[in-house]
Amino acid sequence: MSIVWPCALDMPTYVQLGQRVEGGDHLCTGCGKQLAPWGGYWRWVRGRSTGRLWIRRGRCSRCRRSHALLPDFLLERRLDEVEVIGHALALGIAGGFGMRSVADRLGIPMTTAREWRRRFQLRAPALAAALVEWRCSWIRPLYCSPLMVKQLLSKRLALPGSELELASASVYQHCGDSGV
Repeated sequence: MSIVWPCALDMPTYVQLGQRVEGGDHLCTGCGKQLAPWGGYWRWVRGRSTGRLWIRRGRCSRCRRSHALLPDFLLERRLDEVEVIGHALALGIAGGFGMRSVADRLGIPMTTAREWRRRFQLRAPALAAALVEWRCSWIRPLYCSPLMVKQLLSKRLALPGSELELASASVYQHCGDSGV
């Protein structure tokens, strides 16, 4: 299991520090007890430059689970920096560029860029539902009707009718019954 932590360092500085990187204090996601240092491993990362960086691990003394402590510029099981993935998605979706031209611009394989876009499109309804749910949570004094939830989602996403209905129902089921 991995824990993503807010890292104040950029990737080149992190790579340069190697095993001297301090990961800070973290709690076990299983039981909440503080993790103890538990070695680490080298991992490749591709971003503005390509390099190997040290990923610290932590281990819980109570439940004995170990966790990889990923800096926030990385994603689990992804070679590329979050910034590169986000830039590719922004160019391909919001910018209207084809994924081949996005890949050429960023110096990544076209198949990689295409896969990011495909995965993002599959997860967009759930992401939008979570964002609308969050929005409903901070306007709690107001009542979000099923129609209001559907309107919020439709303004933010271009979804086919059936997917919009499913996303709306999911959000309303979670926050609509609580008077949000």
